[in-house]
Amino acid sequence: MPKTMKWILILMIFLVIVAIIAAGTRGSNKPIVSEEVIEARIMDPAATPAPTPMPKSYEQMYDADVFWLARIIQAESGDNWSDEDCMKIGEVALNRVASPDFPNTVKEVALQDGQYEPFFHYEFWIPDPIYIWYAARLMNGERVLNDPDVVWQALFVQGNEVVDVIYDKDLDNITYLCK
Repeated sequence: MPKTMKWILILMIFLVIVAIIAAGTRGSNKPIVSEEVIEARIMDPAATPAPTPMPKSYEQMYDADVFWLARIIQAESGDNWSDEDCMKIGEVALNRVASPDFPNTVKEVALQDGQYEPFFHYEFWIPDPIYIWYAARLMNGERVLNDPDVVWQALFVQGNEVVDVIYDKDLDNITYLCK
């Protein structure tokens, strides 16, 4: 895909997310997608296809999860990280959503006490388009780690096994991805 097309697609995704968020805050308590449509998608995804295909285990996620996932990736990744390393951070967050040991939505995972510290130091922000692009790719099933048991990501070792490390040369620290 040409670089110009990629940026146009990123901008379009960004504008759609902003429109969805704005539509949800106009004083109406009605969901953007009706419960009947959501239930139909869960019961028979082929009857009412989602706008973007998602892996079966993530069928119940709302489009707003792309926004929250992008925020996690941007907050947790370094400025000099590769696309692959940024995707790993988002994949760990999605692994948490799928795990019975963590909350069931990306937003709840992002805001869980003691997790993702940057959310408690910054005002609400709209993520940069590149992070929305990473989140959309992950929500569409793309994976880098390909290990659903990797649910820990921190500047120290957690869990039972270190699966990968990401070195941040600007901050001179290591992020550990563990299961």
